[in-house]
Amino acid sequence: VKVTCGCKKVIEVVDLSQQRLQMAMRCLDIHFTGLNKFKAIMGIPHVKSDTSFRRVQSNLLSKEEGLLYDQIHNNRLEELNHVRSDPNAKFMDEKPMLTVKIDGSWSKAGFTSKFGFVVILSANTGKVLDYEFMSKYCNTCYKARVKHPDVEPEPHQNCKANYKGSSGGMEAAGIKLMFERSMLWQEGGVIYSGVVRDRDSDVMFHIRYLYKDLGLCEQCTRFKNIDAKSTVWKSFVGTINETKWEIEHQQGKDGCYRVNDYFCVEHWCRNLGGRLRNHKFPQIDILAEKKKRMDKLLLSNRKMLPYVVQGAIA
Repeated sequence: VKVTCGCKKVIEVVDLSQQRLQMAMRCLDIHFTGLNKFKAIMGIPHVKSDTSFRRVQSNLLSKEEGLLYDQIHNNRLEELNHVRSDPNAKFMDEKPMLTVKIDGSWSKAGFTSKFGFVVILSANTGKVLDYEFMSKYCNTCYKARVKHPDVEPEPHQNCKANYKGSSGGMEAAGIKLMFERSMLWQEGGVIYSGVVRDRDSDVMFHIRYLYKDLGLCEQCTRFKNIDAKSTVWKSFVGTINETKWEIEHQQGKDGCYRVNDYFCVEHWCRNLGGRLRNHKFPQIDILAEKKKRMDKLLLSNRKMLPYVVQGAIA
């Protein structure tokens, strides 16, 4: 708002209510067109141009990023203090070994989304320790392609596109980036020794042997370069040797820094319930048969019991 006073000076007055309204619309994922529709219904003057709208959004984004950086910094300090005060905590070259929860989401359902978001949560405090925004789209590069369709735009410093590939692979790619920089924290590096996940992606194939330079056991050294679709790996999966291999690492195998995979308790129960529903029990001696099949299910599921016993986190 510009006001002209008697001394012929133009004084610019910032209307904070408009910024607050845009911030509210931003939180609700409502953009320029939706904001003007809301203002028209409420009888509020609309935003005249998309440029002014983006300018306010850019200012809000910079402030939000600053607050987010400070919050994550405090979360990391809290996590490090918690681990250092724990007598059972494990360290590698003064770097604490943490168990974390990993998850990701997309801007819309399905595998056609251009944007994704992945986070790492502390298993001790439940707070965000790191995040990564994945994007297949850059507005500057898009405008350059529209203006010169025959010329590929040159890479620039502020390019927002940091991922190429299918949308379904965003979660694994983002988590791998965060694991790679875990030892370079400004607050002090850490090692993610275990992850709790919902198993809706193949992320473990990207991060299981990420710390191989620190050391691996004989079996992990053998399997680190084997394809998951190979006959060697398929013949090993589901056997008693693989179960022993998993339990040894869950209990903490000395000299091996393989990232351990834990099963979320909620998904474990859901998986078990689905398996039980698919079984048809005979009419005679139902309880005995049910117990027999339950024992068989628990033993045949190669990963459920060890992870729950080791304290998997929901």
